[in-house]
Amino acid sequence: MPASVPFTTASLLSHEATDRRLWERFPTGHECFCRPLTLAQEMSLWPARIDDLSADGARMTTRRFEPNTLVVVEVNDLPEGTLTLLGRIVWVKGREDKLWNVGVKWTRRLTAQEVAPFADQPKPAATPGGGKDMSLKYLTTAQLAALVWE
Repeated sequence: MPASVPFTTASLLSHEATDRRLWERFPTGHECFCRPLTLAQEMSLWPARIDDLSADGARMTTRRFEPNTLVVVEVNDLPEGTLTLLGRIVWVKGREDKLWNVGVKWTRRLTAQEVAPFADQPKPAATPGGGKDMSLKYLTTAQLAALVWE
């Protein structure tokens, strides 16, 4: 019989630290808007920022959603036009600034053509000097929080 390996917290933490993603994640700062699928399309969309994206999912900064919520995500600033995606919230993590980081798993795998605009663009920097540019791409976290909680 093989010797058993003791289960320890350290071995669990080591296991969790291993990145087991199948798809490359691309850091981005693309503005987007989102809403729960259950809200009418005419309802106002909530501002959000895609922090990183892969063919299988994304990490976004936005308002709070419950895990398992189906969300519609609209990215409007792409050269090809608007990209509308459907995803499910898989995790939610609060932040000190009243915003939330959420993990989204797409309901279908994105194509290389859909991922390309995120892979080809460097992460935008914040507007220098606290400028008034209200494009979500260039919003500071405080400005995004103010929009989400208006």
